[in-house]
Amino acid sequence: MSSRLKKLIFYFIVITFLNVLAFYPSFFDPPRSDQLVYLGNVAHLKDWHSLAIKNYDYNRAPQTYGEPGDTLLFRPFLYFVLGNETWAFGYHFLYWQLFSFILHLIVVWLLLKLLLKINEGPAAFFLTAFFSLIPANSEMVTWHHLSAYLISIICLLIVLNKIQSLASDRKMPWNTVVYISIILAIATFTYETCAPISLLFALYIARRSLKGTVQGLR
Repeated sequence: MSSRLKKLIFYFIVITFLNVLAFYPSFFDPPRSDQLVYLGNVAHLKDWHSLAIKNYDYNRAPQTYGEPGDTLLFRPFLYFVLGNETWAFGYHFLYWQLFSFILHLIVVWLLLKLLLKINEGPAAFFLTAFFSLIPANSEMVTWHHLSAYLISIICLLIVLNKIQSLASDRKMPWNTVVYISIILAIATFTYETCAPISLLFALYIARRSLKGTVQGLR
């Protein structure tokens, strides 16, 4: 086992312990705000296909109390995740919270892994611990309706880890480009903010590909 992997596992265990202490009270929180509206609107749906697949454009449909839907947003994967949670967990909200917390820990693992690749010093631990416990990020863990946003962050961190593991002086393989494109598509169809971020990744990949082509012609 390499020293980096040992640090990754040790730091992750410590950060997980700190996060359990911080988020434990929220494990028993009830749903709130737009999650209550969502659960009310899908209460008549019982089968998996209706909840997870047919409900892909939920946000575009007219909502409860006559409010119009948001036709500008298209987030099918977010409602795929919410549909699966509704189908699997029902009204057992402890399971919703635990699912969000597990996603949060995956984010922590991937961020810590990325930072340790950049610098194996203790800064990776402190930055990851700070990120995981900062109140500004806590809503994505404690608010049922936002748990899928954590998946979009996971996708971005997967791509960053993948790029970081590649040699910077070589052309990016096409199978890697396809892999990154699929991951970023999931992120974009989960949270719209990932669309401009995906564009930046596309520009970076195009620049690397052009650089590799120029070097190959020399």
